[in-house]
Amino acid sequence: MPGTMFDVTRATIPGLTATTGLLDSTISIDVIGSGTITVPVMVDLTGFSAVGRIEIFNITDLGGIGWDDFTFDVCSNAVEYGVGCPGAGGFVPLLSVDCAIAAGNQTAITIDAGLGGATAVIVFGLAPTSVPMGGGCSFLVTPLFPATTTLPLGGVGPGNGSAVLVGLIPPGTTGVQFTTQVFVIDPSTGVGFSNSTGRLVTIG
Repeated sequence: MPGTMFDVTRATIPGLTATTGLLDSTISIDVIGSGTITVPVMVDLTGFSAVGRIEIFNITDLGGIGWDDFTFDVCSNAVEYGVGCPGAGGFVPLLSVDCAIAAGNQTAITIDAGLGGATAVIVFGLAPTSVPMGGGCSFLVTPLFPATTTLPLGGVGPGNGSAVLVGLIPPGTTGVQFTTQVFVIDPSTGVGFSNSTGRLVTIG
């Protein structure tokens, strides 16, 4: 079980307080989980602002722990929820949304760690949910918007598929929330696809 060390300018989670300026000392958080390159441990830092440094220390795993064993979430505008479903090679697709998403601006949705050369389908909704789809996979958005986005993933082979979707956020939508999730067509799985966790996005 490693510890992780964070430099922050303001802590907003219960039990941690700061006013202005850099904290005199770093904040140590124990991370519990079994992380691998294919299924990293998610470390939720969305309760902090202006994370300046992330350090992994006190490693006790004889097999060694590296950055690939973790995913650090510092984006409070696009909060991750739910559980993803692995595809070829055990890789779980990763879906991220531009933290600076704002009304009237362009934003990007990024897909990583999918099956290279496969087709990805991004779905959108208004709220989180969790509906079992078989094989331990879950559909995480509701109600489902009629429009979905389909795009090819670049790269070759398991875990190497990626793509970026860029779009304009309509003016006048500040404060609007939506949910999103990505599915990757993957015939190597029992259900024919892999999927990411969900993201609850708030437009700034």
